[in-house]
Amino acid sequence: MDNLHNPRVFKINRLSAHSNHKYEGLNIEWKKCLNGIWDFSYCNTPNWTKIQVPGHMELQGYGEPQYVNTMYPWDGRENLEPGEVPKEFNPFGIYKRNIDIPKDWKNRPVYISFQGVESSLELYCNGEFVGYSEDSFTPSEFELTKYLKNENNEITVKVYKWCSGSWLEDQDFGDFQVFLEMFIFIQFQMYM
Repeated sequence: MDNLHNPRVFKINRLSAHSNHKYEGLNIEWKKCLNGIWDFSYCNTPNWTKIQVPGHMELQGYGEPQYVNTMYPWDGRENLEPGEVPKEFNPFGIYKRNIDIPKDWKNRPVYISFQGVESSLELYCNGEFVGYSEDSFTPSEFELTKYLKNENNEITVKVYKWCSGSWLEDQDFGDFQVFLEMFIFIQFQMYM
């Protein structure tokens, strides 16, 4: 993906950060958790397996755990300038899961939220590109409404180990993964 290598692109179709409100007193489920077991392919291997989300890929048997403290993880492997991304070895994982949207969400905008993904993600819904995000520690949210069918919607998330933002984030931690919860949700029009 070209955006992965472009330090000027850190989001595509990602919603702006906002406050998080909980709804009470409404007789409707507004949030559906997507944590759990997902289909998984490591670096495009044809053999799909299962993986726990949230969770560290390396700690579930994909790649090797790597803690980074004072040097960049690609030091000694590739000679990169700031903002460049490793080309020889930049592993990725592809997560897939089919979801149904609750019937009482019909005619409401539907969003997906990734509370933490390191280091970047591409999101697809039913085979169509939805968006891209870097920034591991800020929730990444996208509107899914126009990509959804009535049922059996395939959500695909491609997570890269390194992106142009890794130069800023890659100190004092290591693994790449979906490391915080993931969910779909709706919002209500409420005014105060």
